[in-house]
Amino acid sequence: GITPQQHQLLLGVAGYRAAGTATISELAEFLQERNHSVVGLVERAVKSELVKRSRGVSDRRVVVVSLTARGERILSELSQLHYQEAKRVRDGFLARKTFKRRKLDAEGKD
Repeated sequence: GITPQQHQLLLGVAGYRAAGTATISELAEFLQERNHSVVGLVERAVKSELVKRSRGVSDRRVVVVSLTARGERILSELSQLHYQEAKRVRDGFLARKTFKRRKLDAEGKD
């Protein structure tokens, strides 16, 4: 598995820009962390083969982070699990709401 911080990192990389990449500064903003903290998180994610680093094209000082195939697969699996859990909770909420509405209707109350 991955840590919650790594999951947030994967979300940030995948969703920050349409290109599916993000710089360290952009990830720091997204994660509400300091740059040096994000650098450490990215380093650990690189070692776990979740993301890869590259240098910016126009500015070699900029580090660009993108997902690896493994990172994409894990993020996709987690997203599907979270979607299913949110749907289960929503369906349970709607079922309780419907039950309460029917009970009130049966009692003649609004």
